Amino acid sequence: MPIMVILPTLNTSAHYYSIPWELILAGCTFITLPLIIVFPIFQKQYEIGSCINLAASVFDYRTR
Repeated sequence: MPIMVILPTLNTSAHYYSIPWELILAGCTFITLPLIIVFPIFQKQYEIGSCINLAASVFDYRTR
């Protein structure tokens, strides 16, 4: 079946147990937006922490 035929059948509310995709996608967007907003603010600290942990793990590996 072509996708143009399948897509309209996904949004049928004739079934009693239909999945509310609109609410699921809205919830995913609601959860993802704060991460997208906060990550650029703390990106520099994240990079510094990653580099410090990498250097510490390399140093720890060489001293064994």
